[in-house]
Amino acid sequence: MAGATLAPASVLADTVADSGGSDARRTAGGAPDAWRLPPILQPRLNGDWGIAMSMRTPNTRPIVVSGSDDATVRVWDLDSRGLVSEPLKGHKGTVNAVAVGKLRGRPIAVSGGNDRTVRLWDLDAGRSLGAPLEGHRRKVLAVAVGELRDRPIAVSGGNDNTVRVWDLEAGRSLGAPLEGHRGNVLAVAVGELHGRPIAVSASDDFTLWVWDLEAGEPLGGPLEAHENFVNAVALGELHDRPIAVSGGNDKTLWVWDLEAGGLLGGPLVGHEGWVNAVAVGELGGRPVAVSGGNDGMVRVWDLAAGEPLGEPLVGHDDWVNAVAVGALGGRPVAVSGGNDEMVRVWDLEAGHPLGEPFAGHEDWVTAVALGEAPRPLAW
Repeated sequence: MAGATLAPASVLADTVADSGGSDARRTAGGAPDAWRLPPILQPRLNGDWGIAMSMRTPNTRPIVVSGSDDATVRVWDLDSRGLVSEPLKGHKGTVNAVAVGKLRGRPIAVSGGNDRTVRLWDLDAGRSLGAPLEGHRRKVLAVAVGELRDRPIAVSGGNDNTVRVWDLEAGRSLGAPLEGHRGNVLAVAVGELHGRPIAVSASDDFTLWVWDLEAGEPLGGPLEAHENFVNAVALGELHDRPIAVSGGNDKTLWVWDLEAGGLLGGPLVGHEGWVNAVAVGELGGRPVAVSGGNDGMVRVWDLAAGEPLGEPLVGHDDWVNAVAVGALGGRPVAVSGGNDEMVRVWDLEAGHPLGEPFAGHEDWVTAVALGEAPRPLAW
């Protein structure tokens, strides 16, 4: 993988996580995170989502945001390898999903949990932002962030089989819930298709749905190929075509042509257990997917060739529930979280761990996202 680089993109992370909290995850798998979508699929918030981590200024620092069964959200400084603030507390139960972005020019995290709420966090101040967003009737398992009609939004999915859209400035839901899945919504990702904002959701009904967020309705019928729960979805581009990459309990990843509404090639096979997480980016100028599974492995896939890229990344002692991709000092990296309570950073060029893992969570790490935050004034 020598000479690999990640293409610049704005800092927008969709992070989707487990399939039903602590108890359900023991039978249904964990889930994903996606970051750094190509610009054609990349929604923006307030016109200044941020600078790609590989292009950051001296006034910003790269961060990892993680969520856990210990009911906390934690923010880690990738440069100093320490916590940015005290753990963010507010959820009453497992934090299943996190995403990062900006709101009114300030870096924020958005999280979803077993307490049926979506919560916002001010990453500068290290505290909650506004009241919890309430509407899901059961656990919130997935969140992503984007823009709709020039307003910042979050998209969430949950155990009530629905996808919901939230106006982050107004602190309320937008429109009626998006309904179509016949099972728990385990993952969501956001992007654009033909210039229109979309969400893609994945479910334990074995399907994915594509949603027109302007119209509040599905785009076509369900995408079907998985033979078991679909735990993860991420968006990107392949051969200048918008794609989704999904992973599931059938141990496979599938690549979908979002314009045609069909598959691109056969399944990506290599995991020896459920695929719980997937992220999409570029490595050496080639589109790649990074996946994590309950075989404890993180794997990198060449999407153009439809095959693994290098050896699996080994280090987790248990299930890998979440992955994200980005850059650190110009080096392409992946970040993963797992049931070993660790957050790990991987050098994708070298194919090995980058430093010691982040330790601090007191239970399974269920979600990770990558972003940026201002450095302290004393830096």
